Amino acid sequence: MTPIKLSDAIRFLEAKNISRNCPACGHDKCDLVNEGQGNLHFALPGFKFGGYDINRADMFGVFVLTCVDCGYVRLFHRSVVANWIAGNPEAGME
Repeated sequence: MTPIKLSDAIRFLEAKNISRNCPACGHDKCDLVNEGQGNLHFALPGFKFGGYDINRADMFGVFVLTCVDCGYVRLFHRSVVANWIAGNPEAGME
């Protein structure tokens, strides 16, 4: 899995008109957690009904946007972001 570049994630947010203002406190600055920095990917576990065995969980990739003031966290399904980026290459990158 290739890290999503910060510039591509910003293009996605802008194309989808997703505000970087915090929906919890209204602060005007939320930061994207940069996957390329520290080589980190984030995921949420998805459990089958009937158990919570972390070893048997399906993982769902997420992209993270956090408020620098109150710490509110917004998650976006990583594959939706990655698919949009693949279908909308940066100008000059086609």
